[in-house]
Amino acid sequence: MKKRLICTALLGAVVLAGCGSKTDANEKNFSAVLTDELKKIEICLPFEKWPYRVVANDSVRMGQMAVLETAGLVSGADFVADELNFFRKPTGRIIKLKNYSLTEEGKKFFHGNTLAKTDTTIFGHLCYGKLTLDKIIKWESPTTTQAVIVTYSDKLDGLVDWAKKPEFQAVFPGAAKLIGKNLVDLAYLKLTSLGWEPQIASGSGPVLVTPDVSFMNPADNLPVATPAANVVSPAPVASAPPEKAGATPSQHHASAAKHPHKNTAKESSAPQVRQININE
Repeated sequence: MKKRLICTALLGAVVLAGCGSKTDANEKNFSAVLTDELKKIEICLPFEKWPYRVVANDSVRMGQMAVLETAGLVSGADFVADELNFFRKPTGRIIKLKNYSLTEEGKKFFHGNTLAKTDTTIFGHLCYGKLTLDKIIKWESPTTTQAVIVTYSDKLDGLVDWAKKPEFQAVFPGAAKLIGKNLVDLAYLKLTSLGWEPQIASGSGPVLVTPDVSFMNPADNLPVATPAANVVSPAPVASAPPEKAGATPSQHHASAAKHPHKNTAKESSAPQVRQININE
């Protein structure tokens, strides 16, 4: 009987040892932590402020917005704004803009920041997928056994239909590099009484933005825009009739007095429209 009890106790110890502990430094525990963390991160486009303004001759952003508009995610409208000089004073010239707003379809893929919302602007990103863990490659303890650096590979998962299209990947090369490829990354994990945890929680940054445009948008430096349909250009001023050969100065003055509403100036007072060069 005593031998039987000893065997049972030994068998129980083997079973417990086989189950392992959450505090063990092993692939299973690290995979569980990273899988949970990656679920919290969305992969998104770099446009953050909506409506999103684009200068009409910004070919890169205009091309990207055209693809999103074709997919039914955004809707564009024509606007204009005053051009400003170095001292942010109006130059008298007008800049053509496009204002793109999220459609109801686009809002389905929108990861918003409600704290930054204003009466006219919402902040957030259009997101098109999530990262999932591919495999644990290796891990090492840089200083103590209470912390490890885990090298792992991940891949994009749950890709939305509009991000699968060739025209989307053509204008968003950063996204194209991520789609269908495994990426190698590092994670810093610490040991707690509850097991392994990330040293920097992903909750502090749940959006991963692919760098498909420069962070500086030329349209952000322009003042409040006006819908182009609401801009009324002054009526063109009629110019004086061409002078007749041999006419004397007195005849010219007489003609001007006879038709005082006519302006001999050749310049029009209509606003001059100019598209700025974003490479300047």
